[in-house]
Formats: sequence, C-alpha cells, structure tokens
Amino acid sequence: SMTETTQPMSTFEKIAFLKQSDFFESLPLEELMEIASTTKEEFHHPEDLVVVENTTGDKMYFVVRGELRVVVGDNQQVAVLKESQAFGEQALLEEDVRSASVIASEEVHLLSLDRESLHRILRRHSSIALAMLRVLSNRLRSAQHT
Repeated sequence: SMTETTQPMSTFEKIAFLKQSDFFESLPLEELMEIASTTKEEFHHPEDLVVVENTTGDKMYFVVRGELRVVVGDNQQVAVLKESQAFGEQALLEEDVRSASVIASEEVHLLSLDRESLHRILRRHSSIALAMLRVLSNRLRSAQHT
C-alpha cells in the first residue's frame, strides 16, 4: 500500500531501524540520532534503477522495505537485497565507481546517506568507522570462503 510507504519516518523510527543494521547496532543513541537525522528517505518503483554500475557513487543505502536485485554486466543477477540490508557503502568509502547496478524488484523504501554526511559523521565518531570496518572485513572474509 503506497499510503503506508509514503508516510515519512520519524527520527525515532529511523533510529530503531538503523539499530538493526550490523553497521550501527553497537552505537550509542547519540550517534544513532546523528545518523538518523542526516539520512534521507527514498521511494522507488519496480524496475527503477537505484544504483548504476560504473557510475560514481555518492550515497549508501539501507533497505527499509521491499526487495532489490544486484546485477552486473549484461543483467546477470548476483544478489538480492532485502529489508535491513545496506548497500553502496563500498563506492562511498573508496570514492570509486559502482561495481554493480541495483534495481528495485518491487516498491521499495530506502534510507540514503550521502558521502559528505558520512564523512562528517566518521570524523566525529571513530566508533562508527570501526563498526563499518568490522562489517566490511566480515563481508570480505565470507566472500573469500565462497
């Protein structure tokens, strides 16, 4: 139902949502509040291109609701993103081009965090940087074992 998805999230709802992300689960409320207040809500329709492969990325995303597919090259699906998952952080941290395209499979509701906001938060709160490093390190490790 679109009426449900178009209701803007309160800061409290954003905090509760972000707390579920492995990036931010260990953070104190004050830092979560800062992140929540800098995120923006985005709504996409089925087949919308949210991220385009080989373009420069300036945002990372968190899936609030819905499902998206990650595709590379000639539409080869490599992953599915579901609620509470994050994507796009690699291009933000590396200031590199996107390694894949992300396409909405259905109506999706996302929170986005742009590079400038992320860098400002990371400079102020090293604990956030450490949490992100831990998540990325775990992803690398599991990718090497597949």
